[in-house]
Amino acid sequence: MSALLLIALSGIADAHRPHSVVTAMANAPDFESTGVAWAIMDPHDISQPMRSVDHGQHWNYMGGAPMDDELVGASYVGDDLVLLGRDGTLWVTTDEGGSWSSRDVVSETLANALTVDGDRLVVAADSGLWVGTLQSTFEAIESTRAWDRVATSPTDADAGMALTSEGDVWRTEDGWDSVTRIKPPPLGLTFYDATLVDGGIVAGSVGPVVRYDITTDTWEDCAELPRQSSESHSDDVIRLTGTPDGRIGAATGREALFVSDDGCTSWTLWDSQVVPIYGGIGNAQEALEGFTEIFLEGDRGLVGGFQGVATAQEADGDWQAAKLIPADYCRGIAFAPDWPDDPRIFVGAYGGGVWWTADGGASWDGSAVGMEGVYAYDVQPAADLASTGVVYYSGSNQPYRSPDDGETWTRFELPMERVRLFRPFGQRVYALGEDAAGGVEGQVAYSDDGGTVWVEFPGNLYDLMAKGAPRDIQETSLDGEDLLYVVVDSPAGILGSTDRGLTWSWYHQGARETAAGAAAWPPDAPTRLVFASATDGVITSDDAGETWTAASTAPVGRPRHMTQADDGTLLLGTRSGQLWRSDDGGEVWEAVGDPVAPALFDIVAGRDFAEHGAALLGTQEGPYWTMDRGETWQPLPRYERFEARSVHFQCLPGGVEGTGESCATYEDRSDGFGGGYALEAGDILRFTFEGDEFALVGAGEGDGTLALTLNGQDEGELVADGRKLRVQDLDSGWKDIELEVLEAGPDGFRIDLVEAWGDGSRMPVGTPDTGPEDTGIPCSGTCGCRGGEGPACALLLVLPFWWRRRDWS
Repeated sequence: MSALLLIALSGIADAHRPHSVVTAMANAPDFESTGVAWAIMDPHDISQPMRSVDHGQHWNYMGGAPMDDELVGASYVGDDLVLLGRDGTLWVTTDEGGSWSSRDVVSETLANALTVDGDRLVVAADSGLWVGTLQSTFEAIESTRAWDRVATSPTDADAGMALTSEGDVWRTEDGWDSVTRIKPPPLGLTFYDATLVDGGIVAGSVGPVVRYDITTDTWEDCAELPRQSSESHSDDVIRLTGTPDGRIGAATGREALFVSDDGCTSWTLWDSQVVPIYGGIGNAQEALEGFTEIFLEGDRGLVGGFQGVATAQEADGDWQAAKLIPADYCRGIAFAPDWPDDPRIFVGAYGGGVWWTADGGASWDGSAVGMEGVYAYDVQPAADLASTGVVYYSGSNQPYRSPDDGETWTRFELPMERVRLFRPFGQRVYALGEDAAGGVEGQVAYSDDGGTVWVEFPGNLYDLMAKGAPRDIQETSLDGEDLLYVVVDSPAGILGSTDRGLTWSWYHQGARETAAGAAAWPPDAPTRLVFASATDGVITSDDAGETWTAASTAPVGRPRHMTQADDGTLLLGTRSGQLWRSDDGGEVWEAVGDPVAPALFDIVAGRDFAEHGAALLGTQEGPYWTMDRGETWQPLPRYERFEARSVHFQCLPGGVEGTGESCATYEDRSDGFGGGYALEAGDILRFTFEGDEFALVGAGEGDGTLALTLNGQDEGELVADGRKLRVQDLDSGWKDIELEVLEAGPDGFRIDLVEAWGDGSRMPVGTPDTGPEDTGIPCSGTCGCRGGEGPACALLLVLPFWWRRRDWS
């Protein structure tokens, strides 16, 4: 038996929660013929449905979905997809995500899982087991326990099982009219998961997999799983599934998918090569976070969890690797301070450091030179960018500063851990940290010399903040008095200081929830505070925080991020990705445009908003723009950077595939954050992107010949003798790229990173025909400028490229 890995995300380097955490999955009833599958992705409690039409090989975001809560379950009722919200809401689509309807099933409780038996739906919740249909009222058949898992037998319509939060297994024999606890297992085992098989229930715990025989009312051991890993959680059998033909699938906290064809008497490992990373900041902490859902269907297996989705196939072939989450995941985005006179836009992305464009996305530059990790939280040009070229960046929880418009980066020290945001105001720049890292509470520091010396606030800010994390900081005034305020999370509120940070007091202290933002309105002479959070909604105060009033016409949905434009316009995005706008200081809000992207992390308004109406969104799908005050949104042209030795860019050494060995590497960081690959004949590079163009970027002079395979088809050879090799004019859509080195020069064929381009809409700024040289922006080190200088500029100017395609004519 051999297996084919179609999608795998493994922690090669830059280990961090990849924001591809899958909380639920569902295969269409006609999965075998159509390849349609759904995965619910949940980066930081912002669920987003994703859909595959090729049996899980590639996944596309379903933009415009109206869900405003975490999604925890997915299943089909006939041909209709049903999603379960953590708040007990069912979301239903009858047209593959084109439109959605909703209904409340369980109120004032937390839902955990969903299963379907014919047209009956069963919801496992903290308040019990709830049963009903899409048309009927749901009733609790058991309401004294909290339930975590629930499943219906694939072969018996009346049989099902459910798992309590304490790990006890219960079963139904009457089609979910009632449930009964089965005999407790020996040795006091508590179970992570269980599944029904012919005549019994198979359950997983710490260590063994065991089977309960319904007929004899006895427990017996299953065969031991052929584990390859001995790392932590490798003994935890956390997920199980059964199929109509009697097969069983299993996952430990380290490996998946284990398959049994004989009722758990023996097992085979279909190795998905998805390796959850445990411990440390941003990684999985508990075994159950490693894999959340597994499926067997036909000769395919799907695995969803902390690292995304993988699919293993029982067929002949080699292992292949691709990715679920594109590297253009955008958490930080910024206009140049003098925009639109300086038309540059800066993007902080998870795949390759900082990118920038000076022509609305028609062309891009990027750099991670000097960085130690490339997943981004924030990018902020200094207020005096035009004269200094200084840009600040928070990546991999570390602070960086660029003195040359983003070309190179240097890490500096700050009196905090987990640096998340920078906020420049004139000569002063603030840095915001986060809580829960080595006992360090949330912190704020500032620098008045461009980031050389940093100072902590000496007052009582940290005591009041407790373990809350600062989310934003603003310099403003209120009723004619200077005000410095910090927006904090958990509790969500506003801390203010009228003496430049010497002393602090609460202007609003809310629930232990996430703050969406605050504003002092109107910006020219503020008299009102506006605050938004998931619990408070939008509230306003006209007496310096003494009293607060809810908005008279409030946004619908949970506020996620709020910002204020320079003309006083307030823009707010909800968890579902819907944008709301207020022109009267937060009293009345109107929905503008269609929902954009659920994973919305940043909203930035351009200068002279009343004139230009320009704003940017940073989302999981990449950056979006508007020029009509949010009425319509367009994605910027897609650009991605896959760094060597990161999860998006795989290198397999020739002749030793599957041994766990790595390709030879080098440490020259003139192009990428961590050097690159020094390839020899036989080595193979693999990556996946969605677009029509890609380029290989090398840090040293080297030549070689590579065989190009595109979506499984031989496309001939690529020959290069310089530092950038570019392949253009490809068809749009997903690209699975494999490059095998046929020949390499004396120093090897060196590759630092891959750049990829795709579809999108150029933002109408600058002069696209002549470039930014004619727009008046300074060209110090900016390679978008004609005649720019520096190492990255050489990359753009030296593009030797020969492409010999077989049967080319």
